[in-house]
Amino acid sequence: SKVIAMSNRVTLSQERQAKLAIAYVHTKQFDAAELINEQLKSKTLSEVIALGYVRQKDFDKAQKINDKLKDSTISQAIEVGKKYAAGIDAFNKIAGDPKQPADKRQQAKQTVKTFEHALNTLGESNNSNS
Repeated sequence: SKVIAMSNRVTLSQERQAKLAIAYVHTKQFDAAELINEQLKSKTLSEVIALGYVRQKDFDKAQKINDKLKDSTISQAIEVGKKYAAGIDAFNKIAGDPKQPADKRQQAKQTVKTFEHALNTLGESNNSNS
């Protein structure tokens, strides 16, 4: 019965680790979540963490995870995320350029918000993007 008790403890510990990793994901502490997932080896958690990195424009970390996952959805998210990030940078320059007319700067600010929203919701189910 000692063996059974030990295996139950291990399972509980894994469950706790999973809950902790999910809490880290929700608070955008993806490095901490990834550290826990090294023990858990959850593919789903890896995907969620990779998407989190993409949303934070941390494309190298997302790519590193996807080098192991080889997931086409994550590859696509990284590609699209990089385009959004480039757009955010480009329109931020216009928005902050005093040589630009006020209406163009205002429009650029709005475009930045749109791109940031798109980046922050990247990878969410298509139903919520209607």
